[in-house]
Amino acid sequence: MKARLFSSCILLALGTRLRAQESLSARSFPPEIQARMDSLRAVNYPPGTAEGLSETEMAEYIRLIDQHKTSSDEPFYVYAARMNAETQDRLRALFSRMSRRQQLAQRIVFVRPEPPHPHRPPAEADFAAFRDSTQYRVRIDYRPAGAEELARYRASDFWWHRIGSTQVRHAGSAYFTRDVDLQLRSTHEAAARRYAGQKDSYQMIMVNTRLVGRPVHRTAN
Repeated sequence: MKARLFSSCILLALGTRLRAQESLSARSFPPEIQARMDSLRAVNYPPGTAEGLSETEMAEYIRLIDQHKTSSDEPFYVYAARMNAETQDRLRALFSRMSRRQQLAQRIVFVRPEPPHPHRPPAEADFAAFRDSTQYRVRIDYRPAGAEELARYRASDFWWHRIGSTQVRHAGSAYFTRDVDLQLRSTHEAAARRYAGQKDSYQMIMVNTRLVGRPVHRTAN
């Protein structure tokens, strides 16, 4: 059960966290582009059904998720860890019977797991630079990591890394920074073993909705 829950957390790959302090509004797209986006987004979803879930069943799906949260802005990996195997199995069964429209409206979804990251460790110079919190916001295995924690590692301890292409000012920060994701070698090895055993099953993750934030005027760091 722990492997299943941890796999769900790692797959959270999937997305930028929405901040309550930001003013958000829906972005609309031309129908043909929206249809293509929806098709790509749902490529790893269960097939679903034409009739979908009833209102009562949809309410059950939402209730099963919400009852594990202690606050509306609690991170997914925290409340997902409270869900036992029986709850996840029930959510998976409900999601698999939703219509495609119902599935696309959910933020908590079930997808086939992605394969492990390719081998791409950070260069020593880049890893040293990541300690500068005025330039980078770092996560190790999708959890925030400051300079003090980074000092406990070497570049060779990591299997994979990714540096964001744009600078963003996150809520509560005075700086525009690039997001950096790092994956430990030990995490990769565990993920590779899980993928081998779970690649044909559906795992729980959280996805972002199509939202755009309020523009922020950039000032010098």
